Amino acid sequence: MPEELTLFECLPPPMSPEDRAVLRIIGDHGKSKPIPRLTVAAMSGLPGREVQKVVRRLIMDYGKNIGSSCNKELPGYYMNDGLRETQESCEKLTKRALKVLARVAKQKKIGLREYLNQISLEI
Repeated sequence: MPEELTLFECLPPPMSPEDRAVLRIIGDHGKSKPIPRLTVAAMSGLPGREVQKVVRRLIMDYGKNIGSSCNKELPGYYMNDGLRETQESCEKLTKRALKVLARVAKQKKIGLREYLNQISLEI
């Protein structure tokens, strides 16, 4: 019989002060004015790589709707505002993921579709 989880085991852990600080900084920025990672780092007192880890945790553990821009003129993080921006962020991430997977498929000397089928069986 599967073990039952209590309500508290299903909830994410409380946010750390670092998580809250990064969320507060990014929360003031929309897609039209993203905040660069190194600016978040300077404002939060965290190293740049740690900011990336915190942003990932905010998205994956806490469900925060954070987008990012690699645009040379406007790089950085921002809060997605609404369904349209969320869909745009998801499409951008999907394209990036497919490019990485196509590279792996090429190294394995198989087609992308075949590789996608293989990994779908492994998930």
